[in-house]
Order: sequence, then structure tokens, then C-alpha cells
Amino acid sequence: MPTPAADGIFVDTNVWVNLAVSTAPLHAKAVAALSRAATGTVWTSRQVVREFLAVMSRPQTFFPGNAPMSDVLDRTRIIESQCRMAEDGPDVAQQLRALLAVGDTRGKQIHDANVVATVLAHGIASFHHGLLCPRCGDIKTCR
Repeated sequence: MPTPAADGIFVDTNVWVNLAVSTAPLHAKAVAALSRAATGTVWTSRQVVREFLAVMSRPQTFFPGNAPMSDVLDRTRIIESQCRMAEDGPDVAQQLRALLAVGDTRGKQIHDANVVATVLAHGIASFHHGLLCPRCGDIKTCR
């Protein structure tokens, strides 16, 4: 059962990566969007932190992926210190099952569905997932 609506915004892996890597194609947009959106609590999850570690430790088209692991770990500590953690648990599992029951989500998409389930279970009002909005070219926020 979802908790009462939480203030603030949930920030997903893609936004953290774009914030962390100045050569990332959406770096400036991620900085600007998070600055505007972060008037309330900034939420993330341990799943997102693990995904951040995975992305930052392998080569990307905009990043060689060879940063010292100590630097990547330092960034995760910064993320964790500046965010409220939306913890996984029975409510998230229930939301995930409900999402999977009505859609055709399979394979790696289940990881993304779990992030959505986390947002729903915690009643977080907004979700920055790192996609560009086709109308304004900004980092998209779902409500």
C-alpha cells in the first residue's frame, strides 16, 4: 500500500550519470533540471546507486569508464548523503507485482519497473528518469 504522497522528486540513474560526467550529452540539462526540481526532498534508491556504480565503471560513448573506483564510490557517498533513500521492501514488491500483472514487462525492463514500483510505494510526487521531453528538450519529469 502506498504511503501518503511524499514531497520532492525521485532521481533515477541516468540523471545521476549525466550530473556526474561533464562530457555527458545531457550534463547541462541534468544540472539545470535538478536545480529547478529540487525544492523539496531529493529521493533515490539503493538500486539506483548500484546501477550508477555499474554504469560509471564501464565505458560509455561519452565517458571512458576508467575512473578510479575510489572516485566512483565517493560520488555514491555524495548521492547517498544528499538524498532520502526510498527503501525496497514488501510494499515495493507488491507494487512491482501489480505493474507486471497489467503490462508486458520482461527481462531487463523489470529493473526499471522496480524503480517505478519504488516511486509508487513511497508516494513520491515526481520522478526524474533522464529522458528528454520532446516538447521542451528538458530532462523529463513524470508526475
